[in-house]
Amino acid sequence: MLNLVQYKHDPFLDNPDAPFWEMEDALELDRTQPFGLLDHYTFPSRSIKLYLDPYKREHGHLEVYQYRLGLGLRTKEVLDPMKHYYESKSSGLLPLTFDEDRQLWRNSSSLFELSPTGKRPPAIFIWLHTLIEANILKRHMLFQCKALGIAKNRGRADFARQEQFPLPLSLLTDEQKFAQLKAAIDSVDRTNWVLARALALTSMHLHLDEPEKFNWEKKRIKHESAEKDLSRIKTTEAQVLDWIKYTGAERHLWAALDVPFLQFMEKLGEADEEDLLAVKVWWQGEVRESAHNAFRQVLQYTNQTPRAFKAFAHGNNRLQGYLNKNFPKEKTV
Repeated sequence: MLNLVQYKHDPFLDNPDAPFWEMEDALELDRTQPFGLLDHYTFPSRSIKLYLDPYKREHGHLEVYQYRLGLGLRTKEVLDPMKHYYESKSSGLLPLTFDEDRQLWRNSSSLFELSPTGKRPPAIFIWLHTLIEANILKRHMLFQCKALGIAKNRGRADFARQEQFPLPLSLLTDEQKFAQLKAAIDSVDRTNWVLARALALTSMHLHLDEPEKFNWEKKRIKHESAEKDLSRIKTTEAQVLDWIKYTGAERHLWAALDVPFLQFMEKLGEADEEDLLAVKVWWQGEVRESAHNAFRQVLQYTNQTPRAFKAFAHGNNRLQGYLNKNFPKEKTV
């Protein structure tokens, strides 16, 4: 693990940090937190120490008469350099965890931002940046970034997951490429928002008798918080929200971009400055097509009556107008 971070150890200072097996009576020390990274990575917090009955042992019998659970060290005082932390107003720095409904690559711009405000990225990326600046690693190299984790809910492990995507080292040193990565992810977030509004318009024309009188924005109803909003709107209007959630269009949009994002990272890493525009246009085309496909699949959640096709046309016009304005079909050479 220490190969992945810059470990600073001064042999001339009285530093007790060491692997636990090199410490004298490491499990008996009266302490509540690790001395440093070596102690943090190697300490057996889940160990169980068994004590044998000395009298019976003298007579050739091994019998445990007492046991002690391993000393648990508080790790909050020593931030894990392998984790990404974000700042919570109420709890301070908290580690980023997996979300059942959100792929990790959607946070990749935060992970690779080395000097963010209110966040602390994994130390490995800072170490990689240092090695690149020292000319030990080359900027054109392509690494694979793998994240492993368990999503927990009130102490219960909900699921374990791993994700992997390419990491061009040039992203850690080239501000222009990093800005393009951030803009690429932001563009999907904006497209997802407009897709939600297009679905809202479609659903209103599908379920409401007079949809033009239903001011969706004024009611401040968001499709992602539909369950909370149901308690304060009428039953017919609740069908609008239920239907949007039922279509799963947001999930379809992001899932359709999983593979294109991997390709985007590779293209971004290989691109010279004059090729960045072509990479941008390519990504915009993928987002545009994914948004269209995510919206088209909602037809299967209608009864395909004239009213349903009319509702679909209203929503499609809203989505198409946004895509034409923000993702113009530029020609590349």
